[in-house]
Amino acid sequence: MVRDNQPGPRPQQRKSPQPLKPLTPDRLGNIALAYLARHAASCAHFAAVLARRIDRADQRGLAPDRPALEAKAATLVANACQQGLIDDAALAQSLLSRYQREGRSMRIIKQKLAEKGIAADLAAQAIAGMIADTSAEAHDHQAARRFAERRRLGPYRLTPARDPDRQVQRDLGALARAGFSRAASVAALASTGEDEVE
Repeated sequence: MVRDNQPGPRPQQRKSPQPLKPLTPDRLGNIALAYLARHAASCAHFAAVLARRIDRADQRGLAPDRPALEAKAATLVANACQQGLIDDAALAQSLLSRYQREGRSMRIIKQKLAEKGIAADLAAQAIAGMIADTSAEAHDHQAARRFAERRRLGPYRLTPARDPDRQVQRDLGALARAGFSRAASVAALASTGEDEVE
């Protein structure tokens, strides 16, 4: 307890913020290498990241030579793709296996790959390789079961629902929002919950 006649703790003085540094081509190169060291990216996604960085610096008045920065960004993207620092095919396979483990629908998988900058033909090849032994419909049925199990929907629910009909509708809605067809959703909710998901 601090009394009125005793001084309290000193208020901490705030440090003045560091002045923002201008974005130069060399600094952009360092930023790009640091980004690639931390994140897996496709060529298109990497180009978009660098373009956003240049735009942000330009909006703040920190890009004195924007054409030089854009040229440097194009060179960085081309070099990273040619030298193998960025491999779209490997990224597509990695993302596919992750999304498959998560129980994502085929529609959502295609959408997510497009968001990551994977070309449509490369995504189609990777998906074809993934479902070579099964059909896309069979994949969606398995993924819907995995999704229902992970989210504890339908037969995977730990406690019984008070209003089963309403709960089935809610579960179907959750599966539909996750991108599953009605048939895959109904099949996932109709499973016994003891089925082994491959």
